[in-house]
Amino acid sequence: MNNPITTRDPLTGLLDRSGFLCYVENQLKANNGAQYTIIYGNIHNFKVINEIRGTQVGDKVLIDFAEKFSSCSHLEAARMESDHFILCIPLEDFDVDRLVGLSQNQYKDIRYTARFGIYRIRDLTMSVNAMCDRAKAAKRYITDEYYVPYAIWDETMREEIVSEGILSTELKPAIEAGEFVVYYQPIVDAKTQEIASAEALIRWNHPKYGFISPGKFIPVFEKNASIAKLDYFVGITVVNFIQSRLSVGKAIVPISVNASRMDFHNHQIAHLIISKVDCLGVPPELLRIEVTESIYALEPKQILTEIQQMRTYGIQVLLDDFGSGYSSFNTLTTLMWISLKSI
Repeated sequence: MNNPITTRDPLTGLLDRSGFLCYVENQLKANNGAQYTIIYGNIHNFKVINEIRGTQVGDKVLIDFAEKFSSCSHLEAARMESDHFILCIPLEDFDVDRLVGLSQNQYKDIRYTARFGIYRIRDLTMSVNAMCDRAKAAKRYITDEYYVPYAIWDETMREEIVSEGILSTELKPAIEAGEFVVYYQPIVDAKTQEIASAEALIRWNHPKYGFISPGKFIPVFEKNASIAKLDYFVGITVVNFIQSRLSVGKAIVPISVNASRMDFHNHQIAHLIISKVDCLGVPPELLRIEVTESIYALEPKQILTEIQQMRTYGIQVLLDDFGSGYSSFNTLTTLMWISLKSI
């Protein structure tokens, strides 16, 4: 057997990624038949600590967590990247209560939390890298970070991740094939009981999976940065719908379209929407754009510029999810000319 390669992370002294992969590979070969578990952990919202307290304090927090995490086993732990750590321990040493205890930490006056993904090794023919990926992927399925700050990998997760991978490549052909359908949800005036406006909702009628909920495909497109294409498709569909009704003299109410963070990141949303509205001669007041408070909190300058362009042209902008835990009344003061959709 080859000796483990112990290349180390200079900050924490733990193994680095390559060192850990070699170490675990040798460990599994030397203990054929023994059962092991891989635990992948990271500090929740570590970027906030770095931004508020500085990277020097952030490094101290990393060292603090590294010491606590590595104490879970006599075997070597590793720092994979940034605030991500990993450990391979014998199954009999796996202690859920201790892991839950590690989820709540404090370094001096800084309280921080951690969450964990767990993969129980069953297939020794699988690469160690793939095992680590499964442990990391399991973290996505944590449902209650406070009481159960971990998730254990099972094959249903694999099926879902594979289907997400398939969906992520199908946006363009799905749009071209007409698989995406826009529905209009009416918004009724409480006083008059008449339809005052509507909201455009997107649904995917997939030829293999049937109707797919937006909760499934929108996060996928947000991750691979293709959500802007879908938002543009919805916007164009709505403008065409408004124009088609106006052209035959049918009644129409203002329709709102959701905008994602990526739309503003590309600096194109205002130009694209205004160009289409102008080209078809649609009254701009019939189109509304919905943004969430969380989007504004992330990139305020870009959003202010784009929103101001649309407002100047005559397109109303609605602030959705107001009071959802971001800047709330501070946001409302800054964007005092935006209409609130809900409070």
